[in-house]
Parts: sequence; structure tokens; C-alpha cells
Amino acid sequence: MRAILTASLLLGLLVSLCNCETADGFIDGSRVWVSIDPVQCGGNPWNPPGLTPEEYYRGLGIDVTASATIRVFDVVCAACSCPTGDRVYLNIGEQSLDFMLGEGFVLSPGPPT
Repeated sequence: MRAILTASLLLGLLVSLCNCETADGFIDGSRVWVSIDPVQCGGNPWNPPGLTPEEYYRGLGIDVTASATIRVFDVVCAACSCPTGDRVYLNIGEQSLDFMLGEGFVLSPGPPT
């Protein structure tokens, strides 16, 4: 929890000190990319309802305008707490960033192009 609060405070400071718009889409005004490495055994919030991450978070009122799922690990352990090997990227309204950080997402430069 302390790490999430610290990350949120640092992001707020960064945004207040500079325009922070970059060519890679990291922060482009009111939109940011966040990412998460989902875990196995349906241990993600969107798994029990059987929704995609984009559908799940839109249902919670998060303004998701783009999403991508990219394979990032070829070898993973078999425990339920281990990642699936994919990384999910969501482009969200900046006003939802604190909520998404609380959900386990991290600020990201977006999916590789």
C-alpha cells in the first residue's frame, strides 16, 4: 500500500513539474497507459465474470479507449500466483489512474509497437 501511495505521489509531482507528453504515448494530456501481468487460475478481477479486462473496467466506469494483450513470458511457473505469460495494457483517462494503481496496474509506456 505504501508503494502505491508513493508511486501516486511521485506521478503527481512529475505531472506538476512538466508537460510530460512524449512521443511514445506515456502520458498524452488526459490519457495514460497502464499495464498488469495477469495471474493464473482465474485470480484476476475480470476472470470470475468471464469478461475481458477492457469490458470489466468499462463496467466499473473506467474510460478505456484502447487495450492490448502481449505475450511477454514464454516460461512461467504453475502456481496460481504466477503470471500467465501475458501483459495487459489499457489506455485510460488520467482521472482513473489512482484506482487502477490500486488494482495492481502500473504506469506504462504502452504496448510495444
